[in-house]
Amino acid sequence: MSRRPYLKATKRDDAEAPIVEALEAAGFVVYKLDSPCDLMVGTWGAGWVLMEVKTPGPNQKRVQESQRELEEESSRRCLPFCFVRTPKDAMARMKAWTS
Repeated sequence: MSRRPYLKATKRDDAEAPIVEALEAAGFVVYKLDSPCDLMVGTWGAGWVLMEVKTPGPNQKRVQESQRELEEESSRRCLPFCFVRTPKDAMARMKAWTS
């Protein structure tokens, strides 16, 4: 898949790289998304979870209205969605959904 040169590169959260590394090391498939959230994580047999990465601490970006709407819609449609801040947080969420 090639990138179109006219598309602006999306800035990733600082916390995203270690979260992705931990998830992939644990055997999960991780897709980085631009919309409607940051990550789609799963295994081919167990299903998928949508994750929005938020960097912890004083520089944390606020939750956007579209992200709150996704959170509400996903719960109505039984699609796992969560906000994660650390690799430990992401792994705990995946363990809960794949157990």
